[in-house]
Amino acid sequence: MRLDIFYDSIGLPGYKTGWGFSCLVSTHEGKVLFDCGWDADILLKNLEKMGTKPHTIKTVVISHSHWDHLGGLAGFLSARSKVATDKCTVFVPRSFSPPLKHEISRRVRLREVGPRSVQVIPRLTLTQEMGEDIKEIALIGETKKGSVVVSGCMHQANRFLPLLISKDIYLMIGGFHDVKVDAFPMPHTYLVAPCHCTKERQAMRGAFGIRYLTLGVGNYLEIGESKIKPRKRRISS
Repeated sequence: MRLDIFYDSIGLPGYKTGWGFSCLVSTHEGKVLFDCGWDADILLKNLEKMGTKPHTIKTVVISHSHWDHLGGLAGFLSARSKVATDKCTVFVPRSFSPPLKHEISRRVRLREVGPRSVQVIPRLTLTQEMGEDIKEIALIGETKKGSVVVSGCMHQANRFLPLLISKDIYLMIGGFHDVKVDAFPMPHTYLVAPCHCTKERQAMRGAFGIRYLTLGVGNYLEIGESKIKPRKRRISS
């Protein structure tokens, strides 16, 4: 499994940054773009710089309806359609407004995620829609090293984190907003890579120690059978 960071407020030199989040999760079974940031120009420039063509991505997940996760979707779809002849599949929380779901469905195969988890591709599953005011979904990938959890903002940590108690977590990555470090599943023997809106970075760094990963746009992770490899440059094709 490989995870590429395409959108965040920090990044390596030469990459575009902005407020929002986007991460590509790639396995042997396919690619899933998790969130699209806000500005499609930023997203597409970073995709190009990291060597990923939009038309090679057939599946998109939007974690929740906030502008900094959804805004880049339309521009991404436009860029993809210049080459791709097929429609991609977009997964969204069922709570998205009817007009928004209608507009998205005009251009893609829309899949709504409600009270049950949904498999996206083999080994990648979306949690059920969680929350009240802000409803959100997260992605969980299964590897030989354990579960990889990808979060947009985790506004609903009190509902989401209990789902992980029974899982053998290997990595948690993404936005963790207001989540306090003592709310994370214990013991802190897994890797954590806070991105985007995470406020408790200092406390997390202290709690996780060498298991705390600092990542931004231009970084990617490869999770193999034996270890995880943080990388700064793209792999030569």
